Amino acid sequence: MERSSTEQVRIQQAVDDAQSWGRELGPSWQARLDQLHAQVRTWAEAAGIDAGSYEFRATWCVAATLLHQMARSLGDHNPAEGASLARLADVVATAGLWGSSIPS
Repeated sequence: MERSSTEQVRIQQAVDDAQSWGRELGPSWQARLDQLHAQVRTWAEAAGIDAGSYEFRATWCVAATLLHQMARSLGDHNPAEGASLARLADVVATAGLWGSSIPS
């Protein structure tokens, strides 16, 4: 199934945002996120799951949603840490869904 030009633009914007957020987090988080990306895709391949499939993307969305919920809960007690976790959830959701690594 081919993506429309509007969808491609939105995907590219999401990738650009993820890369920007990742650069703001710094090199140690970039390395962690790249490692997460590799581990999840290695697991998916070993389990016989296509990382580009709807099922994989849906599962990834559920995981990112859980991170966002944790960020909101943490933000009630520690706003700075909550905001940091929310930013991480954004990066994980965006970079993971579209297979984007975060360049240095």
